[in-house]
Amino acid sequence: MWTVYWLYDERCVCPWRHGYVGITLLPARRVRTHQKHKRFPSDFQWKTLFQGTKFDCMRVEHQLRPTFNIGWNRARGGSKGNPGTGAGLFGKPKSAEHCASIARTLTGHVRTAVSRAKQSASAKGKPKSAEWKAMMSTRATSRYADPAERVKMSNAVKHGKRSKKSSSAQSSFPF
Repeated sequence: MWTVYWLYDERCVCPWRHGYVGITLLPARRVRTHQKHKRFPSDFQWKTLFQGTKFDCMRVEHQLRPTFNIGWNRARGGSKGNPGTGAGLFGKPKSAEHCASIARTLTGHVRTAVSRAKQSASAKGKPKSAEWKAMMSTRATSRYADPAERVKMSNAVKHGKRSKKSSSAQSSFPF
């Protein structure tokens, strides 16, 4: 269950104007993250304001933080700080034209060697959970279950190109 929470100290009076408001699925982990970053006072307290679906929590967070720089928040609530995203678009279907526009924008996009190296370095040394390892193993195993797909992927790797996944593979993998 998702949680809308409020971080505050003795100077904070209400969650609408003071402290930090956020949402999380894992409250204990999120509190530890806030403590490590030292952006907030070391003696802050935690209070649960609301629990519900992710969409409902994003909506509540947006109501409490509709604009930037309220209390300790830097970003707007319910949108992860990005204008035009978040609660307003969460769960809404995209039109075919919208999807085609995204595809055109991303087609031919190649990450630079520097960006690939940065991403690789950021992931190295971080332990992966057993659930994550099991999920990746299942996906890799099923990816090559179809012999035609195995040949297609093998040829793509040999030639340094990405092949389009078969329609069955697309339905199995969200990425």
